[in-house]
Amino acid sequence: MASYLIANYNVNNSEGYGAYVAAVVPTIVAHGGKILVAGTGSTPEEGNPGGVTVVLEFLTREALHAW
Repeated sequence: MASYLIANYNVNNSEGYGAYVAAVVPTIVAHGGKILVAGTGSTPEEGNPGGVTVVLEFLTREALHAW
């Protein structure tokens, strides 16, 4: 069964974030993960969420945990 990771956060260092994304994407793919959502512009229904939302899908919970 597929497993999902949902993250919502603010970026405080744009230059560092670009390097982080470039480094982390290959690790997601190497573990069989897919990026379903990644970016800004989410519309919150309640609360005060961060500016970036990411949703990752992995084939299994074990693959997600291994990542």
